Amino acid sequence: GSVFWASETLRLIHDPQSGARCILGSVTNVSALVDQRQALAHSAVRLRVFADIAADWYWESDSDGTITFMSDGIRRAGLTPQDFVGRTRDTLPWRIDSSSTGFMAIGAAAARRESYKDIVYPIRRNDGSTLMVASSGEPQFDTEGNFLGYRGVGRDVTAAIAARDALALSEARLRDAIDSMAAGLLIWDRDDRLIAFNRRVGEILPHARAALELGVGFGALRTALPHASAESCDAERGQEGTAELRLPDGRIVEVFERRTTEGGFITVYRDVTQIRGTMRRLAESEARFRDFAETTADWFWEQDADLRFTFVSASNEAISGISAEAHIGKRRIDTKKLGVTDAAWAEHIAVLQRREAFKDFRYQRIDPKGRHLSLTISGKPIFSRDGAFLGYRGSGKDLTDLVEAERALEAALARATAAVEQQRRFASTVAHEFRTPLSIIDGAGQRLLRHAEGLQPTPRRRCSRAR
Repeated sequence: GSVFWASETLRLIHDPQSGARCILGSVTNVSALVDQRQALAHSAVRLRVFADIAADWYWESDSDGTITFMSDGIRRAGLTPQDFVGRTRDTLPWRIDSSSTGFMAIGAAAARRESYKDIVYPIRRNDGSTLMVASSGEPQFDTEGNFLGYRGVGRDVTAAIAARDALALSEARLRDAIDSMAAGLLIWDRDDRLIAFNRRVGEILPHARAALELGVGFGALRTALPHASAESCDAERGQEGTAELRLPDGRIVEVFERRTTEGGFITVYRDVTQIRGTMRRLAESEARFRDFAETTADWFWEQDADLRFTFVSASNEAISGISAEAHIGKRRIDTKKLGVTDAAWAEHIAVLQRREAFKDFRYQRIDPKGRHLSLTISGKPIFSRDGAFLGYRGSGKDLTDLVEAERALEAALARATAAVEQQRRFASTVAHEFRTPLSIIDGAGQRLLRHAEGLQPTPRRRCSRAR
């Protein structure tokens, strides 16, 4: 009851002499051969399925290079199998740059009947778009070694190539950015291997330049890095933060280290020698300025654009009895000052509203002990580069001792003036009391001199002297 495949061969036999004819036939059991062909067909189907899974499309060509089969996967590239079957590469419905390295490599491999894998070449389609194709091919031969053609797969790698080029561009830009940094940069992976560095590291640390190499471990570099010793280098390793080190040549290097998300570290070296020198000179200049300023002012103050105090020097507290912090956020114009006329106060407000400088504006204040203070302030408006008003900056001086001295001097002058006037009145009274008898004496002397013929010389001289 079994079924098998048979192959039957018939042959007509004719005898010329007798004219007899007969048919000879033979039957061969070909079940094994049919099974092999079916298995081969199934294998080919599986091959194409696997090829479609592994790649975007599967293709076959004959010994002349004519494509005999193209899988439906080609539709992913916006084309159809009909665009390929019956065509050679030279007659495909798009333009291939025959001078491209990839296309020439495929041609050379095909000429030698060799396999090739993932050779990329560009294809410009009729709509103007470019398709980047990665092609792989395997030559096929029969049992006698005759070349039958190629079987292969293709992949659309346009997006992958674009991503690769974008990544390469991004890496190039990152490299340019790293190399243009003023600071030296070292990047370590989680195993303390150097995975990136820039040229500036070698400029800041010339003694470490020879040891800088990608993949080198931190241990091999630790003695070349700017630490006091290898032991301190190990102790500081793994600690995020900033440190400042002085190199043997006198330069000052700031070291910053931060852990990466992958578990490695980023180390930044910055030569701050010039910055520290500038800061030192600036501090010295500021100290000189304070010394000079303190000889002409008792305190300093700053206000914002709303005329609210943002800074008052601590020396003001010794004068006013009010802490510097108590001034912050308050405005001087909210309270009229003592010892200022309404007209002077209004003029001062107008000056502030016009954003003009003012000098020696005097007012009074009563300190917590009840003492009347006489103060004077001067201020200058501050503007940004674009002309926006930022506030005022100025100084103040305590004139209390000077005003009190002026008042004491005025009182002394008043007392002296009164004394002089009293003396003048006394002298006038005394002069009046002496004027009458002197007039009598003078009149008598005049009469004696008119009748002096009989007087002796001595009495005459005495009479003249009395007048």
